Amino acid sequence: MVDRRDRSKPLEQELQRFNGKLMITTAEEHLARFGYGVGLEFDALYPVFVPAASGVLELDAPYWRANVDDLIKILPLKEMYQVFMATLVHPSCEEHKHEYLWMLRWLQSCLELSEMTRCAIQEHLHAVNDLLHDQQRALRNGRFVVPVSDAEARYRATVDYWMAVNFLDIAADEAENKRVWQVCQCKKCIHYRSPEWTEEGKPEDLTPEVLPVKDSTN
Repeated sequence: MVDRRDRSKPLEQELQRFNGKLMITTAEEHLARFGYGVGLEFDALYPVFVPAASGVLELDAPYWRANVDDLIKILPLKEMYQVFMATLVHPSCEEHKHEYLWMLRWLQSCLELSEMTRCAIQEHLHAVNDLLHDQQRALRNGRFVVPVSDAEARYRATVDYWMAVNFLDIAADEAENKRVWQVCQCKKCIHYRSPEWTEEGKPEDLTPEVLPVKDSTN
């Protein structure tokens, strides 16, 4: 298993492949429009899913996956990234580790309900890479049919989207490898696994919460 968490800046390093003058500073800023702007508790959140795709969306990109694109639009990727980074910065913090493991379990449920494999995510990332390189090459050579400001804005939006797909790939890898063997050992989870919790009486309503309506300005 490849442990991606040994990278101090897991996504910022990837951005060095592209033209820095058109980019925002951090991965979290790139993911801003893929967030909900509210605090989320992944251990009490109902998973989201998209209909399973029967094939490839035929654009000019042969690996473009419509269902991955749909899932990207509804996942709280900014909030997921914040949980991911909190665990990197504070690896011994019990609360952060709890949030991290439950976020991975939640994501794995989303992927399973969507019948989405990591291979499909990687194929989609390949298509976005191609699109990004084409736009970068067009900007460098001055070959575009729209005003330069529009071309640069489109490129920045594609970089944001590339960041979202890249992070989803990293998180899916983490979920696939860690969810099946790593058990949360925080006091809260130990208590909920104990007979005492049942004897004390479980809350009557254990219905998971659903994601709020996403801000249309994001």
